[in-house]
Amino acid sequence: MFFKCLIDNNSTLLDNWIAILVDSKAPILRRLAIYTMSLHPDKSPDKSPNENLYWLFKHVDFDSSIGQCYEIYNVMAIAYPGARAEARQAVVKRILAHKSPASKTSSAEEQTVKAHYKWLTWLQRTTPDCKLIQEALVPIEKRYPEWQPPKYPYHLISGSPLNFLDLSTKSPWTVEKLLSKRADEWIDDLLNFKDNLLK
Repeated sequence: MFFKCLIDNNSTLLDNWIAILVDSKAPILRRLAIYTMSLHPDKSPDKSPNENLYWLFKHVDFDSSIGQCYEIYNVMAIAYPGARAEARQAVVKRILAHKSPASKTSSAEEQTVKAHYKWLTWLQRTTPDCKLIQEALVPIEKRYPEWQPPKYPYHLISGSPLNFLDLSTKSPWTVEKLLSKRADEWIDDLLNFKDNLLK
């Protein structure tokens, strides 16, 4: 509510808060700063899409920004379509420069290509006519024709926001079941819930 009030009423104070929070040692505060930018990008520290992308490059380490990827993806998706060619080139270059570590089931090279594919297809949703993205995707799609763009590209698994997460599992409770009891009655069930999704 506090940031919503600032977004609506005091962009200078909002800019100051974002500047403080994005440089915090606490990941949740950095995440809040980036999220606030995605809520109202024209009230962010820099007004143009180009400047918002460069601001993100300056303040976010894409390879180690665990827990912030949802916000990063949203700011990118908002800013990229309105950015000029040089800023778009910088984004694609930054994506393609990323290196992922190996996982238990994939080599570092395959994990890296997956990360590139995920970022590029996410941005392609916002800017389907972007030649830079289309050109960057050609060798990936040629090598891995079976890959499909992830439905939720910003979910985390195994250490980097640039890795895939399988969201095919379902909740053991329906919406109706969850709404049938008060929130405090669910505490034990939710705290004791075990799933293999994030193991």
